[in-house]
Amino acid sequence: MGSILEHPTIKGQATALRVEKILHHEKTKYQDILLFKSTSYGNVLVLDNVIQATERDEFSYQEMITHLAMNAHLNPTSVLVIGGGDGGVLREVVKHDCAEKVILCDIDEAVIRVSKQYLPSMSTGFNNAKCSVQIEDGFQFIDQHKDAFDVIITDSCDQEGPSKCFFGKQYFTLLFDALREGGVGIIQGFENHWLDLSFVASLKKDCESVFPVVEYAHGAAPTYPSGQMAFIICCKDPKRDIKVPTRRWTKTEEALRPAPTQKVSHLRPAKARAALRYDLYGVAMITATTQPAADPTAAKTALHQRQVVAAARRRYGCYNSTRIDLAVQAGDEGLHLMPNPFIIDTLNNSVVELPAEGWKKLDRCLMRSSPPGSPQKQKSRFRFWNRI
Repeated sequence: MGSILEHPTIKGQATALRVEKILHHEKTKYQDILLFKSTSYGNVLVLDNVIQATERDEFSYQEMITHLAMNAHLNPTSVLVIGGGDGGVLREVVKHDCAEKVILCDIDEAVIRVSKQYLPSMSTGFNNAKCSVQIEDGFQFIDQHKDAFDVIITDSCDQEGPSKCFFGKQYFTLLFDALREGGVGIIQGFENHWLDLSFVASLKKDCESVFPVVEYAHGAAPTYPSGQMAFIICCKDPKRDIKVPTRRWTKTEEALRPAPTQKVSHLRPAKARAALRYDLYGVAMITATTQPAADPTAAKTALHQRQVVAAARRRYGCYNSTRIDLAVQAGDEGLHLMPNPFIIDTLNNSVVELPAEGWKKLDRCLMRSSPPGSPQKQKSRFRFWNRI
């Protein structure tokens, strides 16, 4: 039948999927709804000509937006999902036994109706006894509920149409008020750091003006713009480290959703880290040095970052076949390596904690035997990040 090219949410960029069959099309009071069967991604949900979910890769988005928030809370018994009419987030929320009451609030009943018919693997959550559905404006619903939920997941569409109100300080204030003490909120970030870093930084800044703890996370989803998705996560508890999961899955579940995923999702390129106003600066290649800066302020400049890289290359004999990133902190005495880093072993697809005393062991590993560019060295591809 040809292909469907979505509306370019990013100027000059859009995704096209080949159509096998049109399954459903209708225009509601709020949006245009299209469901079609693609040749490679299964059934596809499109709202206002923007791809929202496909059967092939939907799990990536649903699991990330749900479990990042749920695992950042100690005991989330009451959960609210704003939007999410396809049911994917509900499906993931009820996997947490601690969730006793789950409410989904979506403004358009048609999304729920067609998802139940054409996206059965996603909409199974609607059949769970813990779940109830409210068909109304999520913005108004959350305004009417104060101190009511442990976790609120805002699974809205992009920043257009009825979802525009979910991207601003006013909504973050309502979100804060609707959460209980220690509550966690998460919204999909519309853009990611590859596409519109200034928007993501602005969104995070607005959230930081309301919540004491705010983090940015991202993950992969092939049919999203640039193959990436972004999330803003916030918490009312100023002492909570929401980058570290508070609860663990069973061994069976953890084989599918390893706990380090929560940490890895918060990693980002150095440029994004700087724009998102972190005091930590990841620098390309190895940025390991304890050499104090003459002026602590200088540690935050690109010039000093280049100096750090040069020093690290001299120290470690770094070369292109090994990519290692460390995070450093600008302090009163200059740059310091942050404690408790971990290694992402891209060869074995695993995450390994590295204790503080592990630095010397890492040194020996990097300086070991093989010359730069040799096959042995090329196999030792680690990405080294600090836990930030």
